[in-house]
Amino acid sequence: MVQRARVTYKPIYPMQEHRWKVASATDFAEALDKRDKVDLLINSAGSISHLPNRRDVRLFLDQVKKSLRPETGVAIISVLTEMLHGPEGKTELGGSDSPVEHGMGELILPCQDDGEGLSGSWRKSPTKVIWNEDKTVRTDSFYVELHTDSKGTVAWREDLDWSLAVFDEKAWAEDIGGAGLEIVEMIPEGDGHERFYVLSNPQ
Repeated sequence: MVQRARVTYKPIYPMQEHRWKVASATDFAEALDKRDKVDLLINSAGSISHLPNRRDVRLFLDQVKKSLRPETGVAIISVLTEMLHGPEGKTELGGSDSPVEHGMGELILPCQDDGEGLSGSWRKSPTKVIWNEDKTVRTDSFYVELHTDSKGTVAWREDLDWSLAVFDEKAWAEDIGGAGLEIVEMIPEGDGHERFYVLSNPQ
């Protein structure tokens, strides 16, 4: 992601200095230059749900507190609409071969020789969805394979998975207060895919 950001980023001003860094959501304050404060912190695309344990959410909010400039700084936190509630209907526990809502099915793309003599087609499997027993955490997974001939010979494969926690509004409000932050505004999801929370650091 950082490599892509470096390639696609175009500064507004030619002399503008920009640095990209990689850090954990639960320990990113240490990555700031001289532990400086920031004016704007954005947690986009529902990334907060990728912290399935409440302890990690609290650690994240502690980092927001440490990083955000007091009084004037704001943090914008996105929550995906689909994670505001648990699974609807009689969703079975355990595995399901049904694709994720809105269609994340199989994908096949051509693969050209990258200089290592491998070519053929990339194949992504349909996304598999698993809910935990109390339906508070969803795990999505799929695999990617490189097929090198019409017989389906697999030259390379990688399995990918990630977890998403159902958003707990009560716990969220408690943890924000516990971190010494305040909710300035909540922008409702309406017909969109995200809800936004605007946080401030009062001290």
